[in-house]
Amino acid sequence: MKIYSGSLAVLLLTSVSVHAGPEDVTAAEDAAASFQQIVGTPQAIQDNLTNPLLSDAQMQTPDGIAFDAQLICQQEDGFMEVLITPSATGDIGAIHIQQDTTLDGVYDRVYSTPTHASGVCANGFVSCTPGTWDNCRNYQWTAGDNNHLDVVEVGLSQLGGCYCLNNYCGAGLLVNNLDTTVAAVGGGAAAALAANNPYYAITNVRVNGPTAEYFGQNTAQCGAPGPSQLTSYFAAHAALPSDANAAAAADDVYQLIASSPAATQSDLTQVGCDIRRSVTMDEIDLNDIIDYNSGSGSVSPCGANCLQLILGTVGDNYWGPAACSMFEHNVQFNVLRPDRIVSATLTQANWDDWIQVRANSDLIWSGPNPWLGHGNPPGRCERLTNWNQTPNVNFTNSLTAGGLVDFNIRVAVAGFGEGYAYARVTVDTSCELQPDVVLDGCQAYQAEPECNLVDEIVDGVETVRNNTATGLTPIPSTRTISGVACSADVTRDWWDKRRTYECFSNNDYDFTSDLERKAFIQASATPTTYQDRITDVDTGAITITSGTMVLIDEVPVPACVSACKTRRERIRNDVGRSGVVSDQNTVPATYDMLYHECDQSNVCPLGAGEEIVKDCGCIDEFAEASVVMQLVRMGGQDILCSSGTQQPVQ
Repeated sequence: MKIYSGSLAVLLLTSVSVHAGPEDVTAAEDAAASFQQIVGTPQAIQDNLTNPLLSDAQMQTPDGIAFDAQLICQQEDGFMEVLITPSATGDIGAIHIQQDTTLDGVYDRVYSTPTHASGVCANGFVSCTPGTWDNCRNYQWTAGDNNHLDVVEVGLSQLGGCYCLNNYCGAGLLVNNLDTTVAAVGGGAAAALAANNPYYAITNVRVNGPTAEYFGQNTAQCGAPGPSQLTSYFAAHAALPSDANAAAAADDVYQLIASSPAATQSDLTQVGCDIRRSVTMDEIDLNDIIDYNSGSGSVSPCGANCLQLILGTVGDNYWGPAACSMFEHNVQFNVLRPDRIVSATLTQANWDDWIQVRANSDLIWSGPNPWLGHGNPPGRCERLTNWNQTPNVNFTNSLTAGGLVDFNIRVAVAGFGEGYAYARVTVDTSCELQPDVVLDGCQAYQAEPECNLVDEIVDGVETVRNNTATGLTPIPSTRTISGVACSADVTRDWWDKRRTYECFSNNDYDFTSDLERKAFIQASATPTTYQDRITDVDTGAITITSGTMVLIDEVPVPACVSACKTRRERIRNDVGRSGVVSDQNTVPATYDMLYHECDQSNVCPLGAGEEIVKDCGCIDEFAEASVVMQLVRMGGQDILCSSGTQQPVQ
């Protein structure tokens, strides 16, 4: 009997006619519609796919056959309950969280945030003066090793998806959106917990007004009672190979199988890997050094290595009438890279009648005469003039500590007045090399006792050949590391190591001839014929055969997936680096654009509050997307102070 290779790898083609009639098209459309009901919406995916994998609920095939698909243990407990309380100013007066920190099904900790929330973000919240968007501070959710939730103060750029919800952005935003707001608050907290505990799976969320309860499963407790050793490998994965070998040596069943005739018929397999040294350039943009956080003011470029800070509101006589009253502006900036600050100078101050300028409560400068302390000015309040002076006072030490810096403009006004100041910050935007990073693709083979180093080539020099060191080493070489705007020559002892390891393998099968046969068939195939090449294993003789193919009849399909475009009105309460978006617009409302796939009757499935912009059909939005991208690009160019010379305030 002759044995021909490829019996497991190649499907021989024969002359078969395949046709698709109208009934086949209808059956395919029905199957697609049935599957769409299972995975067509986020809720359907949750009910039909996610929940059966995480609970004892059965999964169903499109034709209704139920089966068990549970991947982890059935136990499901509430691990966190979030309660928010609205206040009269529209802020969240308090956020209370009840936790099950030990994941045993019993709540054992109650945590309340240290302050109220004026806006909510995907990973934290913003707290401002109640009912306003002044004196804002930003908080991010975090969790410790004991699963205790907490918040840390951060810069606004470290939060994402923020929006305003207090009365500053519109009345009743919080009360009218309790469900979505408490879900957003709880989602950020739950994400911090999940990031801290790799075994925890969130399986369900129940929202009821201002309360949201989160349910989950502690997958680490699905096995035998007691702590699982697997958790230690999450932080120390390098210990896995040695522990596995030790466990194998002590396991009688493993040794019985490993010493069996089938297992001992092993061979050596060679594998290649690389170790590469990576050096990158640290290029600094002006926006990476100082970031606006909140309050009355702004930060903008004033040259290649210059940032201008505006402290307060630019204008004339916006305070008063008053009889020697005190007025204040507060603005907060986040110093992200204090190491890049060269100097900071208070260049200009405009006020009427007396002014004090402070940074983090430290007095920088006062005018028109020295004015110390927090009391009234040391002279007659009404000075009968508007002041415009250039103090040129250095306050670099107020910024070099980094982090959030609070500036305060305090003005004594008799009659009508104003008060604001300008500061120039000189920065260093030169390029620096980042520390070397070694990308070791050979670590797994180096730690594996069953693998031996056979060959190594370092920067083109053969240092190991046939398991023996050659005694050769490469001389240090220089490479040019380039960034977007600068480059540098870097010399290192080595850059690239290419290694070959020889590892014991249990694979006795060679599919080379099968792969060659598949490539021969593929290369010779036409829409109607093909050729096959069969090798006799005993003699090595090659036989060429041929066959015919008939393609499936084409079924006409629509030119596109019928879709519709709708819009839904909402308040502009998003928060960006320059403050609440609605402050920059004359109309407080905007529209969210949405797209829906039309149903089988070609009807647009409108959601609550939506109206049709484009009805069902083939929608092409490429032109609109191109215009939006061009607007963003040109808008970014307009923001730059390209001349490098400070311009007067318009």
